[in-house]
Amino acid sequence: MVVEGERPLFEVDQTASSVRLTADDLKMNIVENVGDVLAEQAGITSQDNEIHIRGGRVDESMFIVDGMSVKDPLSGSANNLYLNVDAIEELEVITGGFNAEYGGRVSSIMDIKTKNGNKKSFGGKLTANTFGSKLLLEGPLSKNQKSSFVFSGKTSYLDKSSELFYKE
Repeated sequence: MVVEGERPLFEVDQTASSVRLTADDLKMNIVENVGDVLAEQAGITSQDNEIHIRGGRVDESMFIVDGMSVKDPLSGSANNLYLNVDAIEELEVITGGFNAEYGGRVSSIMDIKTKNGNKKSFGGKLTANTFGSKLLLEGPLSKNQKSSFVFSGKTSYLDKSSELFYKE
């Protein structure tokens, strides 16, 4: 069963300040990761590979991917979320006035919803350059078209290409 609905253009009773980007919006931007997308938004800066939103510290933000809070198990922070932008269906950045359900966050909430796989046919996307490559594969898991998969991966060649291009 598939349930579809339309989102209103403006929500007059909304008290939070937020920006919502869809997969189509992300295709229009030249970005490599979630940090690049966020750094293009008003009030958000990226410094030393850390995201700062409205002057807040890194640990004052929260990343949610498909309804689950994401943190580095060793450091406890979520400032380095390496997610292939091609795998994102929708990204919402809430920068103020968010509800208590997010528990003690002062700076922002990044709510990311990943894509559902194509239930009808197989497809994919491969992007490569001298510094790295990305791959996205999707398709049905069964012939009855009730389930699907999405596989996304990303790698860097920077260690090898920097030796080639920047010899000492």
